[in-house]
Amino acid sequence: MGDEYEDYRNDWDDDERNAAGGFRNKRRRVLTPWRPAPAPPPQVVYTQAPPPPPPPPAPRSVLGDISLGTTVQIVALGYAAVTPLPPKPAVTGEARTDATNLVAYQEALAQHAKRAQQISTIGMVAGVLLQGRRL
Repeated sequence: MGDEYEDYRNDWDDDERNAAGGFRNKRRRVLTPWRPAPAPPPQVVYTQAPPPPPPPPAPRSVLGDISLGTTVQIVALGYAAVTPLPPKPAVTGEARTDATNLVAYQEALAQHAKRAQQISTIGMVAGVLLQGRRL
């Protein structure tokens, strides 16, 4: 028969109960050489070019990205915060004089707070106007 046939036996073929009339089942199969399936043609995929990378950030200044208006606000708040408080009155031991000095000291503290608030408000308004925003 040739090289392209090969005897193929099944485990059941050896069992006498499967053999009809003493005839043994033998099968033959044809061996063909293996060939790979043909490769599909390559697919061409058209895509859009990626966007260009963003430009590098501009070098930062000492103040970073703080605008002039914000700088004015910060300076005004800082100045209002560091203005010194009025000096406290000396205690004399006389009740009438100490009470008068205490009232004068409280008035000086109120004037200081008012001045600090005015400086802060003027700085805030000037900063907003420099930034070009509405109040």
